[in-house]
Amino acid sequence: MSNWLEDLKAQLTTIDTVVDAIKANIALPITQWGGVEDEILLKSAADPAAPAAATRLTPALPPGATVWKAYLVMKFREIYCAGANFVGTLGYVQVQKVAGGAWTTGLTIQAGTLDVGAGLSGSGDCLIGAVNVSAQVANAIQVEFKLITLRSNADDLAIRDVQFGLQVYITP
Repeated sequence: MSNWLEDLKAQLTTIDTVVDAIKANIALPITQWGGVEDEILLKSAADPAAPAAATRLTPALPPGATVWKAYLVMKFREIYCAGANFVGTLGYVQVQKVAGGAWTTGLTIQAGTLDVGAGLSGSGDCLIGAVNVSAQVANAIQVEFKLITLRSNADDLAIRDVQFGLQVYITP
């Protein structure tokens, strides 16, 4: 019977070690948002005008935190167009550190998406990129966002109440 008890004690020690390792290496998500852009108006033949309020964000991370991964996030309240419309070309949202960064594509918006019927409003959404942009994220270093090659099938597809942000996973 003592062998059974010793085996159980050894297993508990191993379990405690695994739990301690998990606690030490856990990644906590923090989502932070830039300002709100009232409307981004997509055209069929030109890139959208650069949004003003939503283009910058200064991440605030806890002291001693290390950025493990980061993903670009875009959310909006609604889409609208007087005529039936949708995203006509593949478009991208990019991010870069204002000081010493490089433009990195963090989110791809596929052609044929964000469709809306004539004269109708479509509900908003939250789009999260699949590309790790952590090289562009540091505590208290401002980042900026831009849209490129995002065009609508017909003029004047309105994306309203837009915010760009970062979902940052940190380790203590």
